[in-house]
Amino acid sequence: AIKDLENNYLGAAYPEGDTFCASIQSIEEGKFKCQCSDYRMESVSLKERKPYSHVCHAGLIDTTIPILKKDVVVGFVVIGRIRSEQDFSEISSLLDWVPSDRLPEFEKCYKSLSYFTKEQLESLVSLISGLVFEDSIEVDFDSDIERISDFIDRNLREDLTVDGLCKRFFVSKNYLYKCFASRFGMTVANYISSKRLSLAAQMLKNSKESVRSISESAGFLNYVYFTKLFKKRLGCTPTEYRKSSKNSLDKA
Repeated sequence: AIKDLENNYLGAAYPEGDTFCASIQSIEEGKFKCQCSDYRMESVSLKERKPYSHVCHAGLIDTTIPILKKDVVVGFVVIGRIRSEQDFSEISSLLDWVPSDRLPEFEKCYKSLSYFTKEQLESLVSLISGLVFEDSIEVDFDSDIERISDFIDRNLREDLTVDGLCKRFFVSKNYLYKCFASRFGMTVANYISSKRLSLAAQMLKNSKESVRSISESAGFLNYVYFTKLFKKRLGCTPTEYRKSSKNSLDKA
């Protein structure tokens, strides 16, 4: 599977006939243990910035490989659902939360899983690491930043949040921050507020709407915040800016 840093699956392939993990996750406690196991594994891989393998709570071998772009981890490749060398009788103690009448079902599913030797698994990890760990996968920042910034520019009046943008464009927060810092030299929030201020300034020049109405039309729901930010960024209040613009036009 391929996952971003927000734990969203961007693509996944599962072995045909694999019902062991499905059986595990059919029990609420098993599903929770799976989530905790994945979190621990990915946390270590993110911190150490290298592939990391472990035996999960259900006795399977899982591996996560960080995808690096310009020394920044932007996601993970996850290899899992691989049966270890242990026989089912040796891992059954890990499944003490499974109802005893379902253990035969779990044993049958476990035995149907793929099995890699340690050498085979290391070779597979090495192969994939050569593709993603050494920066071989190109993440197109320019293409993404153009799509995202264009969406922001066209929707300044809407409720724009980092979480909302990440969900809409299937990117992580870290990736989004990296894009805006690289292209615009500012945070996402600062980009949005700068664009909204530019829109408000344009409307103050050309519209007869009230200042409060213009602030709302530009996407500022808090009028007090709008006036303070406007003065901080442009050096005068919205009303003063409007008068100044009008005087300039009258002189012209």
